Amino acid sequence: MKRTREDWENESQFVEEAEPSTSLEFVNVKDEISIHDNRRKCPYLDTINRHLIDFDSEKLCSQTLTNRNVYVCLVCGKFFEGRGKNTPAYTHSLQLNHYVFMNLESGRSYCLPEGYEIVDSALTDIQKSLCPEYSLKDIFGLDKNVSLARDVHGMSYLPGFVGLNNLNATDDINVLLHMLNHIAPFRDFFLQPQLYSANQSKLVKEFGLVSQKCFDLFFIL
Repeated sequence: MKRTREDWENESQFVEEAEPSTSLEFVNVKDEISIHDNRRKCPYLDTINRHLIDFDSEKLCSQTLTNRNVYVCLVCGKFFEGRGKNTPAYTHSLQLNHYVFMNLESGRSYCLPEGYEIVDSALTDIQKSLCPEYSLKDIFGLDKNVSLARDVHGMSYLPGFVGLNNLNATDDINVLLHMLNHIAPFRDFFLQPQLYSANQSKLVKEFGLVSQKCFDLFFIL
């Protein structure tokens, strides 16, 4: 079908009207990025108390006892559910002026009650203590390591030789866990969670976590 002059003019008008909206969207994205970057600079990081943070205790909300969507208050070390309005974590931040929280699954940190995510290298040591990661170089060097680590109480010890909590006469199990964690091929496997991430066994995942904690190379000092 032959196109008329009116068709071309209408099409040209459509293109001219579309271009400003694209430019406007670009400006909005820049503004959003700028606001996002500013909001990630948290002024409350100096309120964090590393000596009160204990990731070895059971990760349950101290109020609702749920293990879903739990955050640790990095000021007092207590665990709370959620971060939205009316959640235990949100209420805790308002009542006690504790503003910095970390998700116990993802390791991502947030400032409450504002709710923005905090991205700061000052939190790296806490994130690595929550979920230790090992490179192949780290793993191959474990048997040769003679450097002592220091815990939050100032006590020195050799990674891999750490005390395990006695949970009502679990001494024998603790000894067995240490023995297994010093069989190099066995230990090396469980220090690489990506090798068994598809395994649905809770026992496998929990043992892997114990192994990672025993040889943790990153400690909250």
